[in-house]
Amino acid sequence: MKAIEQTSLVLLSMSLLILVLIAAGFAFDSYTSRPPLYTPPPQNRDFSYTKSVTEATSLEGLKTVCTFWAEREDQTQRFVKAVHSQFNAFVHDVITTSVMLGLIFSAGLFYIYLTARRLRRMEHNAL
Repeated sequence: MKAIEQTSLVLLSMSLLILVLIAAGFAFDSYTSRPPLYTPPPQNRDFSYTKSVTEATSLEGLKTVCTFWAEREDQTQRFVKAVHSQFNAFVHDVITTSVMLGLIFSAGLFYIYLTARRLRRMEHNAL
């Protein structure tokens, strides 16, 4: 009975230590993470914004190219923000699930420890 009590106490302390490490890692990650820098994908080799702007023959054509360029940059920024928020939500869900499973495991180990301790004391008092 004493071996069960000691083993469950060691497992309980290890599970609580792991929960503390998960919480510390999540806190460290949330306070030190920055939004990712955007690296544009390689463009089509025969298309160049600079070439389009320098070859524009009218103000209307230049305005069209600049508007298209600005809209594309806005779409890119919205995409990066959306992907970053989805990543943060995924990390939050993983951390929450890990903590919940750790708490359930710790509660079970705590129950085993208390039961083993109670049985050992009852056995000791019976003698």
